[in-house]
Amino acid sequence: MSQPRAVERLTPRFDAPPATRLGMISLASDEVAPDELRAVICQPGFVLHESRIANSDTIDETTLRAMAAGLTEAAARLPGGAPYAAVAYLCTSASMLIGFEGVANRINTALPGAMVTNPMLAGIRACKRLGATRIALVTPYITEVTVGIANRFASSGISVSRMASFLTDSDARVARISENSLSDAAAEMSGGGGVDAVFLSCTALRTVHCIAEIEERVGCPVLGSNQVTAWDLLRMAGVGPTPGRWGRLFMATEKK
Repeated sequence: MSQPRAVERLTPRFDAPPATRLGMISLASDEVAPDELRAVICQPGFVLHESRIANSDTIDETTLRAMAAGLTEAAARLPGGAPYAAVAYLCTSASMLIGFEGVANRINTALPGAMVTNPMLAGIRACKRLGATRIALVTPYITEVTVGIANRFASSGISVSRMASFLTDSDARVARISENSLSDAAAEMSGGGGVDAVFLSCTALRTVHCIAEIEERVGCPVLGSNQVTAWDLLRMAGVGPTPGRWGRLFMATEKK
């Protein structure tokens, strides 16, 4: 057998980095959010990188608050090489408990200059973009967390006329809640009118591919944690809406 020859040197040509770099910090237990954000955010010229943060599969106020300690490390694990235009922390309930500034400050410690969003903040912004001041709230959370989400909307001038929960305390089980269950819940909570929109809260809920269909059924805008976060990331990065049926929120953006 002949001996290997010397390795010849090749001269590479390098492409320019993506024009826009977005980041997301998802929960270690989340089976849904990263795929849903990538489904909505799919345009040439930018990339969406992901990091994961350790969390407990059990959802309660103690386990949600505990994630604050890991946010800076999770942000630091996002691939480097270029500044990030915007970064999202993908947990609605933890963002409500940790606070918007608390989330942003911890992420900016690792990624100074990046704009930061989360599903709770994005949900408030989406309601204001649509002019929705009265909403129905659907969650999978325990009662205390559901009430906390409602109170956070209220503190931003958005009243929660009705709220209901599947009362599920496990991310793994939340990810199995059927789209039909979400559609039925939205229809029940919006029944009789009196609300401007329905908010389906939790990044572990499978929502983006059924939002437009639910809107047709209930006759008002429907917002979901993953949908509003994708919309807010694009908005902050100055990127136009992506094609696809992602609900009235994206149509409202196009008319802006």
